[in-house]
Amino acid sequence: MTPLKIKWVIFSLIFASCMIAGVAVFGGYGWSGSSSHAGIPQDQTLAPVQGSTEKLILETRYPETPGTVHLYTVKSVETFQDVNEKLSMTVKNSIPPADEAPALAEKSLEEYGGLPDDASLINAIPLYRVKYNVTTGTEVEKYPVRTQVRYIQNIDGYPVYKAGISLMLGENGEILDIYKNWITVYEKSGESSVISAEDGFKKLKEGKTSAELQGTIPTGSKVSAIEFGYYYDKKSDALKPVWVYKTIMGSETEPFNLYVDATE
Repeated sequence: MTPLKIKWVIFSLIFASCMIAGVAVFGGYGWSGSSSHAGIPQDQTLAPVQGSTEKLILETRYPETPGTVHLYTVKSVETFQDVNEKLSMTVKNSIPPADEAPALAEKSLEEYGGLPDDASLINAIPLYRVKYNVTTGTEVEKYPVRTQVRYIQNIDGYPVYKAGISLMLGENGEILDIYKNWITVYEKSGESSVISAEDGFKKLKEGKTSAELQGTIPTGSKVSAIEFGYYYDKKSDALKPVWVYKTIMGSETEPFNLYVDATE
C-alpha cells in the first residue's frame, strides 16, 4: 500500500489525426476528490521528517491535553485486502453520494464480518474521472467511477493511526476494493503523561518529530487541525501516543498528517 495520502492523477495527451495537417488537439484527464487507503501503508514505522518545518503556519486552536494515557502493546492484527482493479477503475452509470455511502458500506461489510464496534467514519468521497481542457484548465466532462469510504479504529476514545478500513463502492453500494488493517488484541503495558499540543508544535517546528513525509514541506504550509491519538508502530508492536498536526501543503485540499511523540 502507499502512504496516508494517495493522489490519483492521470493525464493523457491525445494527438488527433489532424496533426498530419499541422493541428494538435490536446485532452487531459484527472480525478476529482482525493483517494487514500485510510493512511495505512505497509511500512508502518515512524520515519524522520525530511525538510524544514520551521515556517509552518498555525490556523487552529490548541486542544486540551489528555493528561495521563495508557500505553499498549499490540498482540494481534487482522490485515487483508481484496482488490478488483479493473472493475474499480471502470466508468459507472452512477455512484453512491457521500451522504448515502456510509450506510451502504456498513451493509456491504457484513460479508467481511461487519463493521467493528470500535470504528468511526473518517469520510466518504465520490470519485470521478474528469476530462479537462488542458489549454484553459476548465472541466469539460465528469464520469462517475467509485465512492471511497474510510474508517479508523479507536482505542480509549482516541483514533489509532495506521489502523483502519478503506473501501471502494460501486453503483449499488457493492464493494469493489477493500483494505483492512485492524488491531484485534492488545494489552496494557503502562501509563504515560502527555505534553501539551503547544509544546508538541514547538517540537514540530524544530523538526523534532517523526512522520511519514518523504521530501520537503512547502513554505506556507498550514496546520488546520490538531488531534491526539495513537500511532500503530508495527516495528515495535506498540501504540505510541502522538499529537497529529493536520497540515495543508501547497495547493492540496486534504491535510497530510505530521506526527509528534506526545510523551516527551
